Amino acid sequence: MQKIISISLLLLLLWGLSSCWKEKQHFVARKGILDLSQEKKIELLRVKGEFFFAWQKILSPKEILQSKDFLPLPIEWNRKNYTPQGYATYSLLIKLPANSKDLGLELPNVATAYRLWFNDSLFTSMGKLATQPDSSVAAYQKNIIKIPNHFLKDNTLQITLQISNFEHFRGGIYYPIYLGSWEEIDKKTKKIRDFELFIMGALLFMAVFHSILYFFLSRRQSNHDSFYLVLICLLVVLRTSLLSVGSQYWRELFPNSSFELMMKTEFFSAYALPLVILLFLDALLPNIINRKIFQAAKYIAWIMLGLAFLPIPTYLYSIPIYYFVIYALYILEIYVCLKAKQKSVKEAYLILVAFLMPMIFSFLETLHHQGVILFAYANITSLGMLLFLFFQSFVISYRIAKAYAKVAYLSKNLEQEVAKRTQELEEQKEELTQSNIILENTKNELERSRESILASIRYAQRVQNAILPSDRYISKFSQDYFIFYQPRDAVSGDFYWFHGDTEGFYVAAADCTGHGVPGAIMATMAYISLDYAFFRKEHQNLGELLQIFDKELVKLLHKNVQPDEEPTQDGLVIALCKVNPKTKELKFASANAPIYIVRGEILIELPFDKHIIGGNSRETKEFTEQTFPLETNDVIYLFSDGYQDQFGGDKKKKLGYRKFKEILLKIAPLPMQEQRKLIEMEFNAWKGNYSQIDDVLVIGIKV
Repeated sequence: MQKIISISLLLLLLWGLSSCWKEKQHFVARKGILDLSQEKKIELLRVKGEFFFAWQKILSPKEILQSKDFLPLPIEWNRKNYTPQGYATYSLLIKLPANSKDLGLELPNVATAYRLWFNDSLFTSMGKLATQPDSSVAAYQKNIIKIPNHFLKDNTLQITLQISNFEHFRGGIYYPIYLGSWEEIDKKTKKIRDFELFIMGALLFMAVFHSILYFFLSRRQSNHDSFYLVLICLLVVLRTSLLSVGSQYWRELFPNSSFELMMKTEFFSAYALPLVILLFLDALLPNIINRKIFQAAKYIAWIMLGLAFLPIPTYLYSIPIYYFVIYALYILEIYVCLKAKQKSVKEAYLILVAFLMPMIFSFLETLHHQGVILFAYANITSLGMLLFLFFQSFVISYRIAKAYAKVAYLSKNLEQEVAKRTQELEEQKEELTQSNIILENTKNELERSRESILASIRYAQRVQNAILPSDRYISKFSQDYFIFYQPRDAVSGDFYWFHGDTEGFYVAAADCTGHGVPGAIMATMAYISLDYAFFRKEHQNLGELLQIFDKELVKLLHKNVQPDEEPTQDGLVIALCKVNPKTKELKFASANAPIYIVRGEILIELPFDKHIIGGNSRETKEFTEQTFPLETNDVIYLFSDGYQDQFGGDKKKKLGYRKFKEILLKIAPLPMQEQRKLIEMEFNAWKGNYSQIDDVLVIGIKV
């Protein structure tokens, strides 16, 4: 129903606008001559066509008739490749019907000073015509003229306009000139004046009405939509008083107003509208516009308002920006209204129709000025704003009425509502009580499960720690070493392995796939498999030991895998060394794990095989034992990748191998237990407040 009423009202208004006045006669001037001699009489016509034209010349009526240049009207001369600032002479020779008398002429706002001649006589002027900017005085007013009959006695009328413009961004005559019987001109003017008074009166009434709403109702509820509607009303009234087609009421109220003041006031009233309408839209439909989009649109609207305070000649360049901002705002309004409808705002369609009004009527006004459609009232954008304000007033009034109806209903049915709400609250309380009991039982069950899981993990931790070599055992074979071992969880997927004999000692650092409980299970299986491979004594060197270790672990991992099942890819990387302190010889074999030697200020990275232990059982792997001569005070470092992969620092990046090497070079000269403290401090400082992402193992041994 809202849509039907809105569309019907719009069509009715358009019909009224187009039918309240029509151009009764259609003639076009050719080569400066408008021939009406074959007509019985002149009723009302828009003077258009080619005028005699002389650029940068102030010519008399006789002199201008010798010009070979012509300019079609209405159009500003700067659209014909002339500069906006300058001066020119226009003239039109009109052949009148026989016995013509009592004619009138309607001159629009002309930019920006002129003298009007009838035949060879100067009849009137507006502003001060000049050929230099310093002596020019601009005017901004239309003129309704009754042509004395003695100018018409020869059935010929020459209209000459000497025009200068040094203030406006448009030059010449860009609105239509109307010629007709004085009765028709006067009737048209009075109708338009009445219509303008109606629009301004209606807008002022709305401004007063919404001021009352705001100060007594909306302001208390922190709702500013009525306030913004008042501002819109006042801005439209201000612009209408300046651009009135029938009469410029601003000039009548303030006759001494300067041209500059009137122009800046006109553009201020226009350029302030996007900002106020945007604020009104956000107040009317809160929480619909995305905040980032709203802030960006508001910033652009403030810039648009600032353009109104620039010098007047710059307005020519700001008008395209204004139209872009206005139509972008129209698109935003339509989008917000449609989104509001999706959110079940009942008045969304009515608000959409309201926002469409100024868009439609401003487009129609453009067509009117282009001569495509003729309306009696040229400034019909003001009418569109009136309809916009009418619909928005209806929306606000509807919301207030709905709120008061709800208050009245609640007042009348208060006792029933209180009883109803009390019963609902009691029911909700009972439901909450039952829910709390269920939640408490669930919580207790979860606590028991948690304690059971934690007890199992603590037991697994004791088991894992039990199989790792103790400091007492390691100290029998090496006095100068440290082990930094920090699992991510209670149990770890990293492990270290140690065995000593009469020729020295074996040491290994391993990193299994996974961490936590799965990683710990894998680490335990790997530790047992390595022990088994070592004590079988079937290997001749460390390479063969890793090969046996690999086969034993693969056999263990695939023991119960069915033929149709996918074999596991779990495995580990390991660095295995044999150190002979007497001969200072290092033998090593590595499955995809680096080994670092720090000698003085040099860090040496030992080569390693690219295979892992475990993984794909079908892969053929060979591991090679290599030898490296050691020197006194060399430091051997074995490690997993948990240290280097830790995220931290200011930019939450991985610590990385380069920084890890820098840390090792820095700490290598220090005693081993101090090295361990610094390794831990550097790690925790880098990690900061971030979570540890992997198990960490670093072993250092000084020769």
